[in-house]
Amino acid sequence: MIERFNCVQGKSIQGIEPKALALLIDYDWPGNVRELQNAIEHGFIKCGGYFIGIAQLPLEITAQGFSQKLSSDRSKQSKALWDALKRNSFNRFATAKELRIDKTTLFRRMKKLKITCPKRNWRRKAL
Repeated sequence: MIERFNCVQGKSIQGIEPKALALLIDYDWPGNVRELQNAIEHGFIKCGGYFIGIAQLPLEITAQGFSQKLSSDRSKQSKALWDALKRNSFNRFATAKELRIDKTTLFRRMKKLKITCPKRNWRRKAL
């Protein structure tokens, strides 16, 4: 991919810094190869040097890596996610936005950590 993007964009990127590569390896990749290509292309566009670093990667990738490092322990991760959901009145879209992750990533993490939101009664009470 690096060779191809170098030809297309007229750059001479040599590779990816080790820390950035570690984040790419650890990422869940819900979009598979297409999402990886988009992340590398994003890095190419933002890169002004010879190596793509963490700063050039898309935010959703760096945010996931950052949150994994902060709370590698499952119970800490579960508590942090639960607290974020509570702060957002269990609105999953608002919680994903606050955490700066995609909503599907939030749903996967909730499923993995076995976190469910309280059920709401959406019906209005009769007056």
